Amino acid sequence: MNKQLEEQFLEAFDRNKNRIYKICFSYCNSYDDAKDLFQEVLMNIWRSMPQFKGESAIDTWIFRITINVCLRIKTKQNRDRDVITRLNSIDIEDFREHIQNSPDNEQIAALYNCIKQLNDTDKSIILLYLEDMAYREISDITGLSENNIAVKIKRIKKRLLTCLNAEGYEK
Repeated sequence: MNKQLEEQFLEAFDRNKNRIYKICFSYCNSYDDAKDLFQEVLMNIWRSMPQFKGESAIDTWIFRITINVCLRIKTKQNRDRDVITRLNSIDIEDFREHIQNSPDNEQIAALYNCIKQLNDTDKSIILLYLEDMAYREISDITGLSENNIAVKIKRIKKRLLTCLNAEGYEK
């Protein structure tokens, strides 16, 4: 890899490492698994850097790789399982406001536990949304239309709110 690509990778990594880790953690059941997945994502990004053509923002491209690696690993882990999970949901803005008014790590953990119950597509969308990404960026990463993203986010918020309420965290 040439020096310019290496610098581009390092800058993008520095800008996005926390977001990437949060996404990885949401696909795992332990911190150790999340660290392993994080390393797998970084290796995939590193190996793919020479193929980056600049057709999208590098951050968008990195999140596309992150989501794809997380989904691929999860598919491998679930290959022999035949589990269907009923989903529940949230009004993110109300939850964010509640957390800001009374920060509580248990509430954040409850939110991420509810997110882990979502199907892979919904999980990806809400994690990108929580990172304050615009619908356009989420659309570019997931390949879904902006309108589809908007509808899905509204439905996901409702399911997460229901889940949080069931966990005892009311608005």
